[in-house]
Amino acid sequence: MAQTDTAGGVVKMKFAWDRSGSLSTGSDDSKGERSYEVKFTHGSEDGQMGKVWHEPTVLVPGDNEFSLHALAQQSWHSDAPLVIFSKIRAVFFRNHGNTGVVWDTSKFKSWPIPFNTSLTTEILIPANGIFALVNPLGAGWAILAGSAEQNFWLTNPTGSNITVDIGIIGTAA
Repeated sequence: MAQTDTAGGVVKMKFAWDRSGSLSTGSDDSKGERSYEVKFTHGSEDGQMGKVWHEPTVLVPGDNEFSLHALAQQSWHSDAPLVIFSKIRAVFFRNHGNTGVVWDTSKFKSWPIPFNTSLTTEILIPANGIFALVNPLGAGWAILAGSAEQNFWLTNPTGSNITVDIGIIGTAA
């Protein structure tokens, strides 16, 4: 029997609080939460996903380039197939370092699409911080074959390695 690859998934975010004492406003919102959940079914149409790439990645000091056309899970799946994206639905970065890491769109062949094609955007992913972008509806963010808009750059400003979890959900068509 032939094996087929399918991908579906969910992005969940939750913000919860419990205020008391001098921080409490005395209103009913001293405890609460806000949640966000987006489900993706398998496919390449609006609101669907067909590819996922995730990897705890070691950033060496300086600039680290990642091609969105040719991501491979090399550190723990050296025999994994190449993952090629044409549209991105969500990106996730979790910085495990004690220093911030910069996502920089000013570098050569940068992917500025989520930032309104700005080639001067820098996003600081703070020490032990999380940064995520989700585009569940519509076409997602395009990765244009053969264009300059196909790589993303993470800059490690320290003199030592930093581990960052990277997750990308998208489609190949």
